[in-house]
Amino acid sequence: MNRWRKHIIWGVILMLLFAECRVMAAPPAETELYAKAAILMDAGSGRVLYEKNGQEILAMASTTKILTCILALETADLEEWVDISAYASTMPKVKLGVKMGERYRLGDLLYSLMLESHNDVAVAIAEHVGKEFLEKELAEK
Repeated sequence: MNRWRKHIIWGVILMLLFAECRVMAAPPAETELYAKAAILMDAGSGRVLYEKNGQEILAMASTTKILTCILALETADLEEWVDISAYASTMPKVKLGVKMGERYRLGDLLYSLMLESHNDVAVAIAEHVGKEFLEKELAEK
C-alpha cells in the first residue's frame, strides 16, 4: 500500500510540473486595443514594454484638443460667444453638428470638446481664441 501511495504522489507531482510547464510555454494572449497605436514604457529606463504600431506617424488629435482647451481657459472668458465658421461646421467624423452662423457660449463648447472630443467644436474654439489673440496683438502695435 505504501509503495502505491508513493507512486501516486510522484505521478501527481509530475502531472503538476508538466501542466505548469505547458502554461509557462504558452505565448501571452494579444491585448485587444481599439486604439490605432499605443506604447507602454518604463519611465525610469525608457525601455519599451509594449507597443502597437509604435513606428506609425499619426496625428495627435486628443493632445491638440487638450492644448486647445488649456489655451481657451487661460486666454478667454467662458461667457464669450463663439461664432461657428463654415470651416468648423464641415469637420469629419466625431462632431457635435454645429452649423455655420450659429453662436455658442465658450464654456459650453469646452464641455463638448473635453467630454466628447468633437472635431467641429475644437476648430471653432481654436478659431475664436486665435482671432482674439491676433486682435490683441494688432491692438498693441
